Amino acid sequence: MEALLKNIEPRTLVMSMGGVFLLIAAALVSYGLWPEFAKYRQSQQTLRMFDQTVQGGDSLGNEIEKIGSEIMQLNRNLHGELGDLPESQMGAYLIGRLQEISWKNRIRLLGVRPGSGSTLSNLREIPFNVEVSGDYFDLYAWMQDLAKDLGFMAISHFNISPLNSSDGSSDVKASLTIVSYREADNG
Repeated sequence: MEALLKNIEPRTLVMSMGGVFLLIAAALVSYGLWPEFAKYRQSQQTLRMFDQTVQGGDSLGNEIEKIGSEIMQLNRNLHGELGDLPESQMGAYLIGRLQEISWKNRIRLLGVRPGSGSTLSNLREIPFNVEVSGDYFDLYAWMQDLAKDLGFMAISHFNISPLNSSDGSSDVKASLTIVSYREADNG
């Protein structure tokens, strides 16, 4: 070993020892100091977030109230006003809403009959067969209002045909199936 050390130039020996020292220092920083520094920065960020939460306690209550109203609006969009109605009252409610929309658009509501529904996955289908008649453009406006007012219901079938009238009017008759979906009873 002594002979090997005597054959190595001092400059090479110093550079080798310096390289080993740099490797040890880099390992110490990478595996020892840097993770602790990252934990410290994370804890400082968490502390700032908690301070902001404590200082903005009133805004947190407002945020919870805002989210609650958004949830209520989404629930209304999904189920509409029918969400809380028992199934036995859905037909009466729907007839009333359809009649209002029909009067508004000069459409004659000829009939509303409950249909037979099925269960798809976790949803139970509650269909209503609706027949209306009136001017084609009034029927178009009626459909627009139907989508706006009863947007939580889907139209699964639509058929339009000319109404046979002797006065030459452009009245049409439409038959459609409006479907409401509810969660199926799993019990």
